[in-house]
Amino acid sequence: MCPGDYGVIPRPAMGLCISWEEFRQTAADRRVSLMRGLAQSVRLWLDTNPAPDIERPAITRRVIVCN
Repeated sequence: MCPGDYGVIPRPAMGLCISWEEFRQTAADRRVSLMRGLAQSVRLWLDTNPAPDIERPAITRRVIVCN
């Protein structure tokens, strides 16, 4: 995680953090939407850091919350 910095997005596979601007640029370079990039980041983090006592279903339900 990137403690104390809400403008930073974790890169769990590398153990690094990137800025929001770098994330936006990377998404643009890869020609994916920001929502898809965020969804892929969350999925990667969940796959890399599974909860030890919870069995995840094969097909996940996606819920988008906007504030």
